[in-house]
Amino acid sequence: MDYRYFEDYGSYKFKYKSKKFEINNAWFLAEASLLAYCHPQFVRLVFAEAGIRNFRAFIGKNIAYAFVLDNGKFATVVFRGTELKGKNFFLGAMADLSFNFEPEGAGMVHSGFRNALDEIWEGENGLLAYLEVLRQLNPGMKFWFTGHSLGGAMATIAASRVDFCQGLYTFGSPRVGESRFKASVTCPAYRVVNKSDPITMMPPKKLGFLGFEEVYTHVGELKYISRSNMLLDDFDRKIEVPSVMKESFNQVMRVFRESVNVDIRDHAPVFYAEYLKQLRAVLH
Repeated sequence: MDYRYFEDYGSYKFKYKSKKFEINNAWFLAEASLLAYCHPQFVRLVFAEAGIRNFRAFIGKNIAYAFVLDNGKFATVVFRGTELKGKNFFLGAMADLSFNFEPEGAGMVHSGFRNALDEIWEGENGLLAYLEVLRQLNPGMKFWFTGHSLGGAMATIAASRVDFCQGLYTFGSPRVGESRFKASVTCPAYRVVNKSDPITMMPPKKLGFLGFEEVYTHVGELKYISRSNMLLDDFDRKIEVPSVMKESFNQVMRVFRESVNVDIRDHAPVFYAEYLKQLRAVLH
């Protein structure tokens, strides 16, 4: 709550009609994703100061949480990642050696991510119904989907379920599903990775027991924040999570701890927001 949100927003307006990568949009959505970890009333106040006053929160029975903000011209659908108190859920989903898949559209996704989204998606008071109401009340409104960590995974699945997503930006997102699911995300999509964020390496790509060499894959065009705080379109990652056929989850975590190239602090949402704030002045 001490972070200075949307600093100089008047000079770096959100380009809500754009479909290409915009540093202003990446910064704005990264700060929105950071805000998702705060109390809803605080979120409402921060966005009101930025001129976005319509706010609606959606809270699931277990872990899912999202909010929608709009100003009549564009709406931002923000999914929260896993809170510290819920870390067992996230680690449990990653540690499950079955890595259960469930159908999602024409493809398959990780069941933990899909089930989290489903807590708040359907029903008369669900997120989808609310978005449809906004569309009816505001023809031409642009809808943006975003989130950090688990929130990025839920945002990706949500964006695949609608035909009105203007853009998807994720921050520190894990892999969500396989290649057929990836192809179902037709809106412009960008995934931001901060340095050696280890969560972006998970789940492992190779799940040999399913008969495929590569199952999980990322969604979205890569935007990589380097160690020198440059924004790159590609990078050479030397460390990768081992196949779950060969390694236990504890061994996977040992790779993170022992490698100088991997730092769990790179996953912190505040660093995504801060580095993109610095980059907007250079790339704007």
